[in-house]
Amino acid sequence: MRISLIHTTLLITSVVGIATGQILFKLASQSLSPSKHWIDSLSRLAFNGYLIASITLYMAITLLWVYLLRAVPLNAAYPFMGLTFLFVPALGAIVLGEPLTARILVGGLIILVGVYVSAS
Repeated sequence: MRISLIHTTLLITSVVGIATGQILFKLASQSLSPSKHWIDSLSRLAFNGYLIASITLYMAITLLWVYLLRAVPLNAAYPFMGLTFLFVPALGAIVLGEPLTARILVGGLIILVGVYVSAS
């Protein structure tokens, strides 16, 4: 089944949203300082702006995903989720300065080919 351009765009938006949420989770974790009491850490985390933003984003992306599953067969939509394995390391490199190794790049290329084959 061929996926329309609008649905493809929304699927990619969903993947970018999930990847962005992962970066926000990482930023939330980095903003916590070590604490002797886990209740302290939990209460600081509950009011962490990065965590609140990531949860809000995930809720919106979940609603988008449910819409997409209504419009696109699961076997056509789900391969796009593989792109998160490419987008998360790319955003990690851009936002967090994490390294992009040759293994990540080769794996990402394999995933791109797989998504292309599955979606066409």
